[in-house]
Amino acid sequence: KGAKFGTDSDDVVEKFDYVEIPVLFKYTVDGQGARPYFLVGPYLGLNTSAKIESGGQSVDVDEIKSTDFGLVFGLGVELNQFLIEARYELGLTDIYEEPEGIEDLGSLKTSTIAIQIGYAFPTPSVWAQKNRAPRGARLPRPVVVQVVIRRPGNSAARVR
Repeated sequence: KGAKFGTDSDDVVEKFDYVEIPVLFKYTVDGQGARPYFLVGPYLGLNTSAKIESGGQSVDVDEIKSTDFGLVFGLGVELNQFLIEARYELGLTDIYEEPEGIEDLGSLKTSTIAIQIGYAFPTPSVWAQKNRAPRGARLPRPVVVQVVIRRPGNSAARVR
């Protein structure tokens, strides 16, 4: 996550690295072939790094809170073993901690747009499902690998 803004002479880039833990509820529309689905739920973000880069120099930022909390909204479609998904993450936490003696500079909240593609590798459970495994057989879910493509910049917004 981060933001990029510039002046006439130089660009300033804020980079915030998070480990996010989402808890998502998924509703899938049953059907033949393509199966659309919807996602919604909260996430917890743990900040691992916060830096500002400008003019080839990088400075750590201490005024960023260690946690972020927000909501995830998404939709996608599964087609055979492929999936494509779009998500919007809305940060609800003001992640900026103002140092003592500094006037109110407003709030800093995150937002992210993500597009994900994935493939579910066939496992023995997929073969068993296709070949009508006996009723009551316990079958694990297929392994899904997702590639996340996030739109860089403009993912943190300062509200005054």
